[in-house]
Amino acid sequence: VVLSKALAAFDSDWFRGCPNVEDLTLPGRLAKLGPEIFDLPGLRTLRVGATAEEVEPGAFAKSRLERIEVDPSNPFLTTDGRALYRRDGRVLVALAVPGPEYRIGDGCRAVAKKGFSGFACLERVEVPESLELLGDFALSRTGISSFESSSSLRRVGEKAFFNCSNLEEVRLREGLASVGANAFTGTALRELRLPSSVEELGHPLAAGTGLTYAGAAATFSIAAGSRLELDEAGGLYRKDGSGRRLTRMMDQGARRYVVGEGTLAVDEAAFANHAGIVEAVLPEGLEAVGKAAVKGCRNLVRVDVPTSSR
Repeated sequence: VVLSKALAAFDSDWFRGCPNVEDLTLPGRLAKLGPEIFDLPGLRTLRVGATAEEVEPGAFAKSRLERIEVDPSNPFLTTDGRALYRRDGRVLVALAVPGPEYRIGDGCRAVAKKGFSGFACLERVEVPESLELLGDFALSRTGISSFESSSSLRRVGEKAFFNCSNLEEVRLREGLASVGANAFTGTALRELRLPSSVEELGHPLAAGTGLTYAGAAATFSIAAGSRLELDEAGGLYRKDGSGRRLTRMMDQGARRYVVGEGTLAVDEAAFANHAGIVEAVLPEGLEAVGKAAVKGCRNLVRVDVPTSSR
């Protein structure tokens, strides 16, 4: 099927009941590509028009393509034959042709939201040294078993590796500053070591994994020198201009926790929805306890609050 270069819309209902359509040239003026393209179960070759500018996140999750082309005159998108990129090559928009492995192009700085999401057959992704950002859900629900970041990587987005059930090993290099919530939830990680450059962690970070956060044998750690510090009991602290703050109780198995001496504040939701905490002891000198700090802690029976707190 070759649709008109003058057409600006696409509706998969036009081909309802046509399971044998294998080759599709999209409308030449279609500006946004969506998942409805893959309502055609037999589609193997896709040709993208000259004005296509935007790709809906996750649009290619059901792709069984063997070939993709982009009109050479398109000023917004290009392809290496496997994935769609922004024209300058700095952003990988979406993997289009699935397979067991893929190497992101040199010079690419970011993987867009859901760029690889949903490809269970994808077992290995190699990243260039230029990569700075893994977007939200970038590699979620893929089949990768290991990941090694570039030295340029600064941010891992929310749910970037969510439900990658085969993911056992991750190596994150110095320079990484931020990891989003649930980035490693639902994986098979055996350990997670974060570099000292990390300044921001979402919560939860790796729910449903076997990572441990307390004791000398903890399988989660942050390198010395970071503004974030994990104590031996599994409490995560942040050091900033105002002093030391308890940011989050990471160890979900803790029943009693003594907040470290010299802590000036307990942040908002620091213990929120903790499954096991029974007692929390707050130190003298503590100045503030944030909103919802112990919200949802159903087993909590005792909190020792110092007179200095407000």
